[in-house]
Amino acid sequence: MKKKFYVIWSIILLMFFASCEKDPWVWDTSRKTGIALDRNVVEIQFSEYTDTTWAAGGASYSILGVPVDYDREILVEVIDSLTNMPSTDYKIEAVLTAGAVRGAIRVWARRPAYKEYEDMKLWVGLRILENDEFIPMMQSPEVTFGVKVVHPQQPKWWVEDLLGKFSEVAYRKLFEIYNELWYKWPRPEEYRAMLALFGYRLQMLTNEGKWSGIYLAYQPLFKQGVLVPLFDYFTEHPNPEVEIPEWYNNK
Repeated sequence: MKKKFYVIWSIILLMFFASCEKDPWVWDTSRKTGIALDRNVVEIQFSEYTDTTWAAGGASYSILGVPVDYDREILVEVIDSLTNMPSTDYKIEAVLTAGAVRGAIRVWARRPAYKEYEDMKLWVGLRILENDEFIPMMQSPEVTFGVKVVHPQQPKWWVEDLLGKFSEVAYRKLFEIYNELWYKWPRPEEYRAMLALFGYRLQMLTNEGKWSGIYLAYQPLFKQGVLVPLFDYFTEHPNPEVEIPEWYNNK
């Protein structure tokens, strides 16, 4: 009876170890890494704050597998039926960097030459393909990238007596100069309170909707740090869209 008992246990143990040959909780490195997109439509946005020639949009993805110590290229193909941009007007970046388990397929697009194409009228469609490193894990491994140009609108705090007639050129240059102050470290002592009050994108002025109250107290400092450099620039580089206010000419 005891001998029969040992034989039964021996069979059970053999079956157990045989079943554990492939640990279900350990990734089988002989498999290709799976890849799955987080979304299928991406907006490539040209911000209202800059007039850059190129902008990028990223389609984020995750992998099912283990990270490796080298960069891996993701194979994509352009879907002609979903693309109406010339190949010279976009660039594709599809590489998962070493050690990463998440990434993004990026498409860089050139700013549209004509206004009628600025609002999601230009597209690039891509499809992820299987290669030596990755295999798509989605039913539809496709993603489309659309181009959108955002134009600034005159904010209520743009007072023409102080800032001249509103123009996109002056607006963007103003934020360029303001951001130089914002990112300067250490910040000049005299500007710290003003920057903290106005916010990174002058959003506190936008929320308030007008120059008033405490903001008036900072106008001399705002002129000194932002507006004088702004109109110095356009005095040296005249632009027909930019109006120089009277106070600057009389300073």
